Amino acid sequence: QSTWGPLWIQIMHAALGTIASAVVPFVAAVATMVARRRRQPRVTGLMIFPVKGCRGTPVQEVRLNEFGFEGDREWMIVRASGARAGSMATPREIPRMAMIEPLVGHDADGRRTITLRFEKEPPLTVLADGERDARVMDVCVWSDAMRATVLDATQEWLTKVLGHELVLVHLHPSHQRPLARQGAYIAWPKTLEPPIEPSIQAGAFSDGYPILLGNEASLAELNARMRARSQTPVSMLRFRPNLIVAGLAPFEEDLLECVAVGDSVLYLVKPCSRCTVPTVDPLTGTKSEVREPTATLEEFRAAPGTKDVFFGQNAVHARVGTKVAVGDNLVVVRRRVANYQGPEAEITLRPYL
Repeated sequence: QSTWGPLWIQIMHAALGTIASAVVPFVAAVATMVARRRRQPRVTGLMIFPVKGCRGTPVQEVRLNEFGFEGDREWMIVRASGARAGSMATPREIPRMAMIEPLVGHDADGRRTITLRFEKEPPLTVLADGERDARVMDVCVWSDAMRATVLDATQEWLTKVLGHELVLVHLHPSHQRPLARQGAYIAWPKTLEPPIEPSIQAGAFSDGYPILLGNEASLAELNARMRARSQTPVSMLRFRPNLIVAGLAPFEEDLLECVAVGDSVLYLVKPCSRCTVPTVDPLTGTKSEVREPTATLEEFRAAPGTKDVFFGQNAVHARVGTKVAVGDNLVVVRRRVANYQGPEAEITLRPYL
């Protein structure tokens, strides 16, 4: 009896030690996997903006065509007449247009329709691709000139809602907008020209590139700085990204050159220079009187020697027909080349490491 007690305890200790030696590494491995999963960059949101400058539509999956996300910026509001006829209208000049909600659907005959909604105003539904005899007009996005199909039935509604003589136009079948592959702002050296399909364009009616990526950690860093300035944080909607990701460090997107998402390959080609659109609250259609979040961005995201501030990364997809879905991992294929000397080169991750 006197020897059995200590022997029993020794046996139990040995058994527990054996179990612990097996369980502890297993638990540690599981914890490591969970931690890695949490850190693995992934897609947390996808947004399509059917009408340039208007409210976006969240989607769970999207197909990429030659212009970027299918259905993105396929329509645009332009000046209907006068010296500026055909020039794009944006929330920069007309903040209330950010509140217009476009909905794309189909009528009883299977034809595509687009419905415009604005607060308590009766919604307007028209054929999305225009009537068979619809007129065509010259329009422009910045300095890019192109042809567009005019949806004349929208002019009265838009003019009433926004207080300017405006009309909705749709991407013309002949639309061609070559992707800029050289110049001061292009981020890849000619010797490292990425293999992008020739059919891929600079976008439908987007400002200059097919896709815009937003990083949740970058937004969190911005909002922390805004709180420190006693300013109200903003949502990602202010920056109108197509692809929202989590799992990167703040502004780590600046250092990425090529990523794989779903079965798509994206080249991050230029930090996005922000105009005054982020100062417009898309829920109220009002512009910030204190220029936020631009004022805060000017403190740490301004290019030296310029008034430009940057948030988000413009991206170009390599192939047409691929898909991206919420939950997809974002795999870093290649980081920015060390000798990149573009005008935004001094904006890096260094302050956050």
